[in-house]
Amino acid sequence: MDIVTYALLLKRIRGVATGVSGARYDGDTRQIIFTCNDGTKISVPVPNGLTSAQIEMISHMTLEGDAETGFYIAVDGERMGSKMCNFTTSTTVGSLPSGTRLDSVEPADVLEQILVSKFPPSITFTSSLSESSTYEIGDIQEVVLDIKVTKQSYDIKNVEVTSDPSMQEFTNTITAAPWEHSGTVSISDTTTVTVKATDVENLSTTKSIKYNFVYPMYVSYVDNSVTTLEEADIISGQKVVKAKRAITLAYTSNDTLLRPVFAYPVEYGQLNSIQDVLNQIELITNYEIQEIQIETLDGNMTDYYVYVANTEAILDNFEIKFSW
Repeated sequence: MDIVTYALLLKRIRGVATGVSGARYDGDTRQIIFTCNDGTKISVPVPNGLTSAQIEMISHMTLEGDAETGFYIAVDGERMGSKMCNFTTSTTVGSLPSGTRLDSVEPADVLEQILVSKFPPSITFTSSLSESSTYEIGDIQEVVLDIKVTKQSYDIKNVEVTSDPSMQEFTNTITAAPWEHSGTVSISDTTTVTVKATDVENLSTTKSIKYNFVYPMYVSYVDNSVTTLEEADIISGQKVVKAKRAITLAYTSNDTLLRPVFAYPVEYGQLNSIQDVLNQIELITNYEIQEIQIETLDGNMTDYYVYVANTEAILDNFEIKFSW
């Protein structure tokens, strides 16, 4: 007997087993034992497919009542559908999420949820652009997106494709098969594309892809003749396209006395630490901070903080850690 057949049997037992006065789960034999009014017992084996959590749930249940008043399922002695049941699931049981409290629930429906795991539609969502990488704001990326939704327990009702910011050329609501959507979009700033698939029983699955774009940081050098830095002093250096987090950068001045420079968007806030990695020495008091505007790839004039060392030095792969 498979789980589905077993669940249907228990779901209908109040209507067909008028001679049954009670039931219990026997953990040793893995059977549900129904007791009839004449004292005989009927054993129904529990399918091997049931999980330990499902077995645990069944062990708290009894079928009670009689032919005249009707049968009902009790959990730890308390009638379901009419009383508050003390039993709360501590883990996912079938289709019942962890933490479900069995309060005023139709017994037949609960049994079906316990014994038959119901699954929402599955989503396959692929992208030609890696979502684990970081890209520069304004650097246009052509991205091929492909979405396929597959029915699981129930027929699919609809598939919603949304994006933030909105991409009118790709967002869509699909209400009929085939449950597929694909296309090429142009992305040049942080964007999230979300797919939500819902079936006719309102079970749903959501899957998102997020592309992270940032303004670049810069590593550069100046000598003592430069007192006020200009945009050209910054963008002539090395561009670093990474998200805001503590970062270690190596400086090499090629046997020339120079002052290391680090620039990044003002929106990140000021640094808390500048550290000589090799010697574990704090250097932030040896830096001055300036603020300038840099024309970024998106055409905007973006505010940048620029940290520049107070003194020149010959740097040979000198590692400095910058932290916010």
